[in-house]
Amino acid sequence: MQGKCKCPATLHCTLHTANALPKHGPRMKCAACKIIAHASCISVLMERSHLQCKPTFRDVGVRQYREQTKTTHHWVHRRTEKGKCKQCGKSLQAKLTFSSKEIVALSCAWCKASYHNKEACFNPERIGEECTLGTHRSIVVPPSWIVKLPRKGNFKSSLRKTPQKKKSKAGKKVSIPREPRTFVIKPIPTANITPVLVFINPKSGGNQGAKLLQKFQWLLNPRQVFDLTQGGPRMGLELFRKVPQLRILACGGDGTVGWVLSVLDQINFVPPPAVGVLPLGTGNDLARALGWGGVSIQFNDVVGF
Repeated sequence: MQGKCKCPATLHCTLHTANALPKHGPRMKCAACKIIAHASCISVLMERSHLQCKPTFRDVGVRQYREQTKTTHHWVHRRTEKGKCKQCGKSLQAKLTFSSKEIVALSCAWCKASYHNKEACFNPERIGEECTLGTHRSIVVPPSWIVKLPRKGNFKSSLRKTPQKKKSKAGKKVSIPREPRTFVIKPIPTANITPVLVFINPKSGGNQGAKLLQKFQWLLNPRQVFDLTQGGPRMGLELFRKVPQLRILACGGDGTVGWVLSVLDQINFVPPPAVGVLPLGTGNDLARALGWGGVSIQFNDVVGF
């Protein structure tokens, strides 16, 4: 991982001196917030500065999920930031010094709006302001749609999984408990939202898929982007099957696209969603035959399918 450590300026010195933490070492980057920090700094940052990633779901219980549907800005301090300030229109630039710990900008991890770190540009009232989710708001799954289920009992609902029954060799039925679900999708139908479910094979296209995976997690809700090497597409398709106006994007080679289409057929997805292809493989014969081309195309060319 490249880039300078993004530990907050107020804690940078104490982290590396008082706690004797190394100034060098492996760095980790959050794909959802683009924060870079030393691996040894992460636990201390979360304890002292209460550093949190942008909320991608609601942890309020299924019965209260409609009580709060507003998504607020998730402001992140930046020492370096590209682009221009949304307030004054001037470019965002950091001081050209290696030891500078000054925060030059604040940017929202959802809508990507950036402001200079000064009162003339950033109004403190923006902290609790509702976020529009940015340019790609029409295809982003809002965090208010994803509800985390309680861990233990006291939850009587049709969402609870009933155990499957399997016949043993003696002919008797034996109940096999299913794996409990962690999240449930409770969509709030909106004409302006046509969410896209993204499935990516990170091994396709000479590691292009791994870079594209991080790109989609940054532009969209990370919980609508699935790594096919982590269990395949079935879990994501079954989780989002009740979402209206759902569309699917398969990123990979011919095998990846065929895998997603076969699982759609197996689970009897009704009505069948529109499926787009972002070719990343070496042959891409299926993508070429379907009219999606034989080479990787840009993200903006795909979202309009």
